[in-house]
Amino acid sequence: MRSVLFALVCLFLSFFSLVTDPAFTFLLLDESAIPTTHQYLQYVLFSNSMPAVFNEDESSHMSDVAWIIRSSLIILVLLALTLWKKGLDLKSVKHGTLLLTGFLILCAIIPFDSFFTYFHYVFFPQGNWQFAANSTLITFYPASFFLNYAIAIALNSIAIALASFIILNIHHHNK
Repeated sequence: MRSVLFALVCLFLSFFSLVTDPAFTFLLLDESAIPTTHQYLQYVLFSNSMPAVFNEDESSHMSDVAWIIRSSLIILVLLALTLWKKGLDLKSVKHGTLLLTGFLILCAIIPFDSFFTYFHYVFFPQGNWQFAANSTLITFYPASFFLNYAIAIALNSIAIALASFIILNIHHHNK
């Protein structure tokens, strides 16, 4: 159970840390999207105003996205507290890292377009996630952005897991 919790904490921590880091905008292909993305992050984190560049449908979708981001923080905190309460040992981190790696490899086998579409069907069942190719959202955040972002989440979560393993291993050997 602790191994699964650890893998989930790594994934959620990676997602939340990347999505809320203003520097993640390096993944954006269109530099004109950077100010809007920073304003959107302010909206998500501090309930500032939604960027005016989005039309009504885009704003509705981005409000739903903000809810998912905020919920991911709550889930991350609950998972981390549960893991902290159960305790974390080297064996759990090792098995959790292997589990995380296996899960990410399995995800990599799934074509990204299929994964992206299924994700949206699950989290946006009302269908407000499909936009015209010339919409602001698609212009600022094309499919390649999300593929790169998914890769960044995967690599970051593995880095978090490996760093945790190394730190716990050093701590274990220094006892």
